[in-house]
Amino acid sequence: MRTKLSRQFILLVLLLGFFQSLYAQKDPIKFGKVTIEELKMTKYDLDTTAEAVVLCDYGVFDNQAFEFTRVCRIKIFKKDGLRFANVHVGYNG
Repeated sequence: MRTKLSRQFILLVLLLGFFQSLYAQKDPIKFGKVTIEELKMTKYDLDTTAEAVVLCDYGVFDNQAFEFTRVCRIKIFKKDGLRFANVHVGYNG
């Protein structure tokens, strides 16, 4: 009886450890790692008049710290596109 309970307990601990380490997706980009193609881009092919283009925008929520981290990469082509670099952080406290 005791060995059966200890086996079940070990299995439970292993399963909890396994599920704790699962992630839904990998991050699409690394913060601070810019590709050569992004640096060489001088216009957006689908809209050549675009002032800026969002290359990537994703967020991650950490349940343990109750923290949301958002990463957004924007390529600015024209001076008027600088307005897309402004960030608004909403907070209800």
